[in-house]
Amino acid sequence: MTELFLTKIALYFLNVHRKAAKAREEREDDLNKLLQFFRECKENNEYFYWDVDADPKTGVIKNIFWSHTSQRAEYKDFGDAITFDTAHKTNSKEDAAGDVCWSQQ
Repeated sequence: MTELFLTKIALYFLNVHRKAAKAREEREDDLNKLLQFFRECKENNEYFYWDVDADPKTGVIKNIFWSHTSQRAEYKDFGDAITFDTAHKTNSKEDAAGDVCWSQQ
């Protein structure tokens, strides 16, 4: 009975480790993947717009903005926009905690 229990625990931790390793692998180079995605969107749609605001000294990205054609049309129709700001407030561990902001014309 003890051997079976230990085997199940070992398999559980191996599975957790595998999932964590896969998540780390998927996150690797995520910024370049995002920027490449934006380039492809622009190639496919001339009205797609994106911009990145980075600190020139450190290269740390402060803001990323993108807009689809449909978003611009909706803004024109409704005169307002909702944004999601993940850097507005942080918790004690300095993890981002998002706020939704609403702006009107």
